[in-house]
Amino acid sequence: MRQLPLLLLVSLAACAAPPPADRPAAERPVAGPGQPQRVPDTQMLASRHWRLVEATDASGQRVAALFPDPSTPLQFDFGNGRLAVAGGCNQMQAPFALKGARLGIGPVLQTKKYCGGGPLMAADQAVAERLAAPLTVSMEGERLVLSPAGGGRLVLVGEATAEARYGGPGEVLFMEVDAAAVPCPGAAATQPACLRVREVAYDDDGVRGEAGEWEVLEQPIEGYRHAPGQRQVLRLRRHGAAGGAPAYVLETVVESEQVGP
Repeated sequence: MRQLPLLLLVSLAACAAPPPADRPAAERPVAGPGQPQRVPDTQMLASRHWRLVEATDASGQRVAALFPDPSTPLQFDFGNGRLAVAGGCNQMQAPFALKGARLGIGPVLQTKKYCGGGPLMAADQAVAERLAAPLTVSMEGERLVLSPAGGGRLVLVGEATAEARYGGPGEVLFMEVDAAAVPCPGAAATQPACLRVREVAYDDDGVRGEAGEWEVLEQPIEGYRHAPGQRQVLRLRRHGAAGGAPAYVLETVVESEQVGP
């Protein structure tokens, strides 16, 4: 019988698939009904904004309280060891730790806004109840599934974060948006209107300092919708974009003042 050279045998062994126990956690299947599921890692969780699309309780019934506004689903963001949930009445945050398929959530802190006791506040309570239980986490295709220990499922779909899309965290800056939009110049003239903006500075104590010159911003700010008559200061991330113009992504509204009808 002809023998294969030793070097070829070594190469074939190196190309063989590793046994399941040696595969990264994100590639190992976990037990569950239907087709095998994958366990995400923290990098996968942090790379996307996760929006809730399905929620059922232990009996398989839809949890209507988790959908207070059909046009604005609850959003879950995992980053720097913390989970943030937005879309209800209050902003909610909690530390988290992922060990295999187990997702541990620490004490949930939230802002103290009052929304009249309606659907938004009911959503806050429903979220807090589910985060208080031990969770199992898995991926079904591109969908993230959180399964509380008492039963039920939370199913979320992901959208890549700006950091993942642009390859880095970007630069933090503060930008003031004038109350009135203005006609767009040049190549952007086909848009209905553009924002009139200027950069502003804050010191380490949060005291506002000098502002730059007003200019027309020809591209949109991701995540921001301008309200006519409102002057606002935004905390943004500026990302360098291939081809020239930077991309701006909203982090939060720092100041807001109604100055017109």
